[in-house]
Amino acid sequence: MPNGVNLVGSSPDLAEPIKVADHDAVALEQAPDSAAILGAIDRTNAIISFLPDGTIVSANDQFLSCMGYTREEVVGSNHSMFMARGRPELPAYRECWADLASGECKRGEFCRIHKSGRQVWIAATYTPVLDDSGRVVLVVKVATDVTARKTVVDQLVQKLRKLADGDTTVRWTDDVTGEFADIRDVFNDTVQNLERIVSGVVGSALNIRNVSDAVRVNADELADRSQEQSAALGQTSAVLRELSGGVSRTSDAASQVDRQATAAAAKSRRGGEIVASTMEAISGIEEIARSVSQNTKVIEQFAFQTNLLSINAAVEAARAGDSGRGFAVVAAEVRSLAQRSAEASQCIKELTERCEKMVASGAELARSAGVALAEIEGAVNVVVSEIGQVAAASREQATSIAAVEASVDSLGDNLRGFIALSADGVSQSSTLLQQVDAFDETLSQFQQGQALDTSPRHWAAE
Repeated sequence: MPNGVNLVGSSPDLAEPIKVADHDAVALEQAPDSAAILGAIDRTNAIISFLPDGTIVSANDQFLSCMGYTREEVVGSNHSMFMARGRPELPAYRECWADLASGECKRGEFCRIHKSGRQVWIAATYTPVLDDSGRVVLVVKVATDVTARKTVVDQLVQKLRKLADGDTTVRWTDDVTGEFADIRDVFNDTVQNLERIVSGVVGSALNIRNVSDAVRVNADELADRSQEQSAALGQTSAVLRELSGGVSRTSDAASQVDRQATAAAAKSRRGGEIVASTMEAISGIEEIARSVSQNTKVIEQFAFQTNLLSINAAVEAARAGDSGRGFAVVAAEVRSLAQRSAEASQCIKELTERCEKMVASGAELARSAGVALAEIEGAVNVVVSEIGQVAAASREQATSIAAVEASVDSLGDNLRGFIALSADGVSQSSTLLQQVDAFDETLSQFQQGQALDTSPRHWAAE
């Protein structure tokens, strides 16, 4: 050890350069507390000291045990013996020792090579030691073996990198001990739960895709059917307009027929009244004909009596001789007149009988006409009532069809709005499918196991 230099100073920060005077070093070596501190540091840390050029001056047992060497193998050798092949030739390595030689401290985790060839990771602090003139005379490294932690961290980083690449089947199966075993178990449980979540999300995404496809298909079909329904509704509206016009015309015609039927009923009633008057007149003619017939009989009797009287007068005139000759002429004339009266009476009788027969026939026809007119009047009244009902029904039907036409027009407006909504639904379905495709692309980055339990789990309780 150089004169006036101690490996460890009293400063609590070993990362700072330490200046140790000769008398202070002696006092430090003699102080029991300092010795105890140095002993504690020596027992719990791997300590090695170097010259500024990297030549090893000393190493404690912890360092030698950590690296697998004996003291004789390392003292006098160079620091580069602990480096991987090719590392000492790198500019960064030479710059590091140049910085240490200039008094700059170095801290960090460093990879070193064990005597067996395996890697050893240490958390170390390189501290330059200065003399009274401020010149670096020694470099002390205080280190802790963190190989186990570094190995675990590297393993965890590798697993996490695979997980970041989407491999949810990754598991941490390396043998680790202590708190690292807990980390391994937590990692495995977390990845298993993540795998289950991703599997559930993939299943949900598949369901969403199926539902989205069905929604899109239904939306397309609904849009097509809505278009067809709109066209059919347009045709229905046109037919209803024609039907409404036809019903209106039918209603007008029914109203006109109703008026004509009412007039016909009135004329039928008037005809019945005329037939009744005719029957009364024919009855009067029958009475007159009977009176004429009776008077004709009286005339016949009168002609018969006159003829008898003329015969008697002729007989008396013949008895009177010449004095009755003039009276005989008169009697002959009276007899001739009586004969003509009898002939006229017979003719009148025949005419009267014919008249009675004709009057009787006319009366029967008039009665038949009266009955027929009464039946016609009843039928006309029924027809008038029916036509009135038809006219009223036609008016109501026209009103109803007008209401239906308005409803169909309103339905057409609603259907056009529904078609717009259907088109919007188709657009939204397409957007949803695009988002599902993007979601599938994201999920495709995850590598999953073949037989996964996708049932819900309460992970917080595990």
